[in-house]
Amino acid sequence: MRRSETFEGTVSEDNTLERMLNGLGAPAGALVVMDAGIATGANLIWLREHGYRYLVVSRERARQFEAETAAPIETASGATVHIQRVDDSNNKEVRLYCYSEQREQKEQGINQRFCERLEGRTQEHR
Repeated sequence: MRRSETFEGTVSEDNTLERMLNGLGAPAGALVVMDAGIATGANLIWLREHGYRYLVVSRERARQFEAETAAPIETASGATVHIQRVDDSNNKEVRLYCYSEQREQKEQGINQRFCERLEGRTQEHR
């Protein structure tokens, strides 16, 4: 059974997880899918302590992606994504790192535009 709840954008998400799961009647063992905003360290510990599984986009900046151990998969659109599974026994988590050339090109474009704007602003102040 799937259950969901939506909150106002101004709600402090790090204080709502337990209330949400109780209000939804989510049993222990349920898979909780959440965004990085609610996936605080304290909430992840609480989920593990109460027997919940979870799926979340990671907040970490440094990824451990190793291309040589990654497996290529083809998406529905025909693009290739390389995935790597990393078991984190300390936190009892499984991490799935993903890499695609399309995503890298997009990130490079964003960084390039940011640099160009910054350089343009510094030129204006000379």
